[in-house]
Amino acid sequence: HSVGSAIAIIEAGTYHDVDAVLVTGLTHGVNVLGAVPILSSLLPASLDPKFLGRTLDLGYLTTIAGTRYSDFHQPGLPVPGVDNTDEDTKDMFAAGEVVDTVLLGAILPYSRLINVPVMLVMGNDPAFCGFPAPDCSTADTLYQAEAPDYAPEAHLRTFVVRSYGHSLNLAPDAPTYHAAVVAWADETVGR
Repeated sequence: HSVGSAIAIIEAGTYHDVDAVLVTGLTHGVNVLGAVPILSSLLPASLDPKFLGRTLDLGYLTTIAGTRYSDFHQPGLPVPGVDNTDEDTKDMFAAGEVVDTVLLGAILPYSRLINVPVMLVMGNDPAFCGFPAPDCSTADTLYQAEAPDYAPEAHLRTFVVRSYGHSLNLAPDAPTYHAAVVAWADETVGR
Protein backbone atom coordinates (compact mmCIF):
# COMPACT_ATOMS: atom_id res chain seq x y z
CA HIS A 1 0.00 0.00 0.00
CA SER A 2 2.86 2.43 0.58
CA VAL A 3 4.34 2.18 -2.91
CA GLY A 4 0.76 2.20 -4.20
CA SER A 5 0.21 5.41 -2.27
CA ALA A 6 3.28 6.93 -3.91
CA ILE A 7 1.91 5.97 -7.31
CA ALA A 8 -1.51 7.46 -6.40
CA ILE A 9 0.13 10.73 -5.29
CA ILE A 10 2.10 11.01 -8.52
CA GLU A 11 -0.97 10.18 -10.62
CA ALA A 12 -3.27 12.61 -8.80
CA GLY A 13 -0.72 15.41 -8.85
CA THR A 14 -0.09 14.89 -12.56
CA TYR A 15 -3.49 14.20 -14.12
CA HIS A 16 -6.00 15.78 -11.68
CA ASP A 17 -8.58 13.14 -12.59
CA VAL A 18 -9.65 11.86 -9.16
CA ASP A 19 -12.13 13.08 -6.56
CA ALA A 20 -9.93 12.35 -3.54
CA VAL A 21 -6.74 10.54 -2.55
CA LEU A 22 -6.24 8.03 0.26
CA VAL A 23 -2.60 7.64 1.30
CA THR A 24 -1.71 4.74 3.59
CA GLY A 25 1.67 3.73 4.97
CA LEU A 26 3.69 6.58 3.46
CA THR A 27 4.95 9.90 4.74
CA HIS A 28 7.35 12.39 3.21
CA GLY A 29 10.16 11.26 5.49
CA VAL A 30 12.09 8.09 6.21
CA ASN A 31 13.25 7.05 9.64
CA VAL A 32 16.63 5.65 8.64
CA LEU A 33 17.16 3.78 11.91
CA GLY A 34 13.77 2.12 11.53
CA ALA A 35 14.21 1.42 7.82
CA VAL A 36 17.65 -0.21 8.04
CA PRO A 37 16.40 -3.49 9.56
CA ILE A 38 13.72 -3.69 6.87
CA LEU A 39 16.15 -2.95 4.06
CA SER A 40 18.57 -5.52 5.45
CA SER A 41 15.85 -8.17 5.25
CA LEU A 42 15.64 -7.89 1.46
CA LEU A 43 17.23 -10.20 -1.06
CA PRO A 44 17.04 -10.71 -4.82
CA ALA A 45 13.78 -12.54 -5.48
CA SER A 46 15.64 -15.00 -7.72
CA LEU A 47 17.36 -16.35 -4.57
CA ASP A 48 14.12 -16.98 -2.67
CA PRO A 49 12.88 -20.60 -2.83
CA LYS A 50 9.34 -19.29 -3.38
CA PHE A 51 10.34 -17.92 -6.78
CA LEU A 52 12.64 -20.76 -7.91
CA GLY A 53 12.26 -21.69 -11.53
CA ARG A 54 11.28 -18.20 -12.62
CA THR A 55 13.59 -16.11 -14.73
CA LEU A 56 13.86 -12.86 -12.81
CA ASP A 57 15.91 -9.73 -13.21
CA LEU A 58 18.29 -9.22 -10.28
CA GLY A 59 16.58 -5.88 -9.63
CA TYR A 60 13.52 -7.65 -8.24
CA LEU A 61 13.58 -7.99 -4.48
CA THR A 62 11.58 -9.77 -1.82
CA THR A 63 11.90 -10.31 1.91
CA ILE A 64 13.97 -13.05 3.48
CA ALA A 65 11.69 -15.85 4.74
CA GLY A 66 10.52 -15.22 8.29
CA THR A 67 11.18 -11.47 8.37
CA ARG A 68 7.89 -10.03 7.16
CA TYR A 69 6.10 -10.06 10.51
CA SER A 70 8.77 -8.05 12.31
CA ASP A 71 9.17 -5.73 9.29
CA PHE A 72 5.56 -4.88 8.54
CA HIS A 73 3.40 -5.81 11.50
CA GLN A 74 3.50 -5.08 15.19
CA PRO A 75 6.04 -7.21 17.03
CA GLY A 76 4.77 -8.35 20.38
CA LEU A 77 1.13 -8.43 19.26
CA PRO A 78 0.92 -11.59 17.17
CA VAL A 79 -2.26 -11.98 15.19
CA PRO A 80 -2.92 -15.68 14.58
CA GLY A 81 -2.34 -16.71 11.00
CA VAL A 82 -1.05 -13.33 9.78
CA ASP A 83 2.62 -14.31 9.74
CA ASN A 84 2.06 -17.50 7.72
CA THR A 85 -0.45 -15.88 5.37
CA ASP A 86 1.83 -12.91 4.74
CA GLU A 87 4.78 -15.20 3.99
CA ASP A 88 2.66 -17.42 1.71
CA THR A 89 1.31 -14.50 -0.29
CA LYS A 90 4.43 -12.33 -0.44
CA ASP A 91 5.47 -11.01 -3.79
CA MET A 92 8.42 -9.21 -5.27
CA PHE A 93 9.02 -5.60 -6.26
CA ALA A 94 11.49 -3.64 -8.33
CA ALA A 95 14.13 -1.89 -6.24
CA GLY A 96 13.70 1.20 -8.40
CA GLU A 97 10.12 1.62 -7.17
CA VAL A 98 11.29 2.21 -3.63
CA VAL A 99 14.36 4.24 -4.54
CA ASP A 100 12.55 6.57 -6.93
CA THR A 101 9.21 7.06 -5.24
CA VAL A 102 10.05 6.80 -1.58
CA LEU A 103 13.73 7.19 -0.74
CA LEU A 104 14.48 9.93 -3.27
CA GLY A 105 11.35 11.85 -2.37
CA ALA A 106 9.84 11.85 -5.86
CA ILE A 107 6.39 12.25 -4.31
CA LEU A 108 7.08 15.72 -2.90
CA PRO A 109 6.55 17.83 -5.98
CA TYR A 110 3.43 15.82 -6.85
CA SER A 111 1.80 15.95 -3.41
CA ARG A 112 1.91 19.74 -3.55
CA LEU A 113 0.01 19.61 -6.85
CA ILE A 114 -2.95 17.58 -5.56
CA ASN A 115 -6.04 19.78 -5.64
CA VAL A 116 -8.57 17.35 -4.13
CA PRO A 117 -9.03 16.14 -0.54
CA VAL A 118 -6.34 13.83 0.85
CA MET A 119 -6.56 11.49 3.82
CA LEU A 120 -3.33 10.08 5.24
CA VAL A 121 -3.45 6.99 7.47
CA MET A 122 -0.36 5.76 9.29
CA GLY A 123 0.41 3.09 11.84
CA ASN A 124 3.28 2.73 14.27
CA ASP A 125 5.51 2.43 11.22
CA PRO A 126 9.23 2.03 11.92
CA ALA A 127 10.29 3.14 8.42
CA PHE A 128 8.10 6.21 7.89
CA CYS A 129 7.54 7.49 11.43
CA GLY A 130 9.94 8.80 14.05
CA PHE A 131 12.84 11.18 13.79
CA PRO A 132 13.72 12.45 11.26
CA ALA A 133 10.49 11.18 9.69
CA PRO A 134 7.16 12.59 10.92
CA ASP A 135 5.89 11.98 14.42
CA CYS A 136 3.00 9.57 13.94
CA SER A 137 2.04 9.32 17.60
CA THR A 138 -1.22 11.22 17.08
CA ALA A 139 -3.28 12.42 14.14
CA ASP A 140 -2.41 16.00 15.11
CA THR A 141 1.37 15.50 15.18
CA LEU A 142 1.15 13.66 11.86
CA TYR A 143 -0.88 16.50 10.40
CA GLN A 144 1.58 19.13 11.62
CA ALA A 145 4.46 17.28 9.96
CA GLU A 146 2.75 16.43 6.67
CA ALA A 147 0.45 19.39 5.94
CA PRO A 148 3.23 21.60 4.50
CA ASP A 149 3.90 18.94 1.84
CA TYR A 150 0.34 19.07 0.48
CA ALA A 151 -1.45 21.91 -1.29
CA PRO A 152 -4.05 23.78 0.78
CA GLU A 153 -6.72 22.40 -1.60
CA ALA A 154 -5.92 18.93 -0.29
CA HIS A 155 -7.59 19.74 3.04
CA LEU A 156 -5.35 17.08 4.53
CA ARG A 157 -6.99 14.77 7.06
CA THR A 158 -4.87 12.39 9.14
CA PHE A 159 -5.61 9.23 11.10
CA VAL A 160 -3.25 7.09 13.16
CA VAL A 161 -3.56 3.39 14.01
CA ARG A 162 -1.10 3.26 16.93
CA SER A 163 -1.70 -0.41 17.67
CA TYR A 164 0.02 -1.75 14.57
CA GLY A 165 2.90 -1.35 12.17
CA HIS A 166 3.10 -0.79 8.43
CA SER A 167 0.50 -3.31 7.20
CA LEU A 168 -2.52 -1.46 8.54
CA ASN A 169 -5.20 -3.63 6.97
CA LEU A 170 -4.10 -6.59 9.09
CA ALA A 171 -4.35 -4.72 12.40
CA PRO A 172 -6.90 -6.20 14.82
CA ASP A 173 -8.49 -2.73 15.06
CA ALA A 174 -8.32 -2.00 11.32
CA PRO A 175 -12.13 -1.59 11.22
CA THR A 176 -11.74 1.68 13.18
CA TYR A 177 -9.55 3.14 10.45
CA HIS A 178 -11.78 1.67 7.73
CA ALA A 179 -14.76 3.42 9.33
CA ALA A 180 -12.82 6.70 9.48
CA VAL A 181 -11.96 6.39 5.78
CA VAL A 182 -15.58 5.66 4.86
CA ALA A 183 -16.80 8.65 6.90
CA TRP A 184 -14.16 10.89 5.27
CA ALA A 185 -15.10 9.66 1.79
CA ASP A 186 -18.82 10.17 2.45
CA GLU A 187 -18.16 13.68 3.76
CA THR A 188 -15.66 14.55 1.04
CA VAL A 189 -17.04 13.12 -2.16
CA GLY A 190 -20.51 11.97 -1.18
CA ARG A 191 -22.15 8.69 -1.89
